[in-house]
Amino acid sequence: MDCLEGMKQMRTGEVHLAFADPPYNVGKDYGNGYNDEQDKIKYLKWCKEWFNELERVSDLVLITPGVVNYLDWIIKIKRPKGIYCHYKSNTRGPSPFRGFARWEPILVYGKLSKRHQPSGDGCNISITYQRDIGKLHPAPKSEKLLIHLIKEFSNEGNIVLDPFIGSGTTAIAAKKLGRNFIGFETNPEYVELANRRLIKTDNPKNHYTSDDWFKEVKETV
Repeated sequence: MDCLEGMKQMRTGEVHLAFADPPYNVGKDYGNGYNDEQDKIKYLKWCKEWFNELERVSDLVLITPGVVNYLDWIIKIKRPKGIYCHYKSNTRGPSPFRGFARWEPILVYGKLSKRHQPSGDGCNISITYQRDIGKLHPAPKSEKLLIHLIKEFSNEGNIVLDPFIGSGTTAIAAKKLGRNFIGFETNPEYVELANRRLIKTDNPKNHYTSDDWFKEVKETV
């Protein structure tokens, strides 16, 4: 389901934490007919629409704007309450999209109570490079990063929402931490991959990790 369609069916304040890693309109192939090279005005209009709905349904919103141009656009939609830092200690080369090589900003919106204050202004999460990741999803986020953010900004039993859930990493991180989750994705192939990963996550004796999953998919592609 498209996230706009889905969020419009949700109640105001229905979830505690939302994490959004949107398409950056830089020409990536997400499949299923999505155009990642839209006219700038059309793209910004779309960003405002999903941002407004996301802020309505969630108490806290985290957004990874990725690269410099899009950080500027997202901040113009609404000034964040704060900026959290993802420090990538093992990053060596520059970003191909003129973004941040060593660190990435995470914009924070909404209500931050003392109970949910993060322990610091950022996290040191190294990047694990997957050479075959392009066969599965063009822009996945680190599972370690999602586990860190969900643990820092929510409590057990909370609902975590990801409007662009892709291959399901946010859902898996939420499940491992005892949170509930809602995710939207329009590409049925990514939904299938996400469900496959979640089924494996159901079995704690399996200790099935993202690295295991990438290796298994590589062998079957």
